[in-house]
Amino acid sequence: MRDRGAAGPHGADTGEGSLPDQQRLVLETAFHEDLTQSQITERAGLPLGTVKSRTRRGLMRPEKRSGADGEARR
Repeated sequence: MRDRGAAGPHGADTGEGSLPDQQRLVLETAFHEDLTQSQITERAGLPLGTVKSRTRRGLMRPEKRSGADGEARR
């Protein structure tokens, strides 16, 4: 079993364990299987807009968690 919150391929904490399943599925498919959003829509049977919004929300989630720490790094 894979630890969802473990370090990603570049050594950074991906935070995938804290994502809702729907967002995590889209992001994992995009990054681990190197599929485009159009390819994900075909595979998952989802509308393109749904894939786009789940991708965006999933990518924005870690930024929300970082809060003030994220501001200090900029």
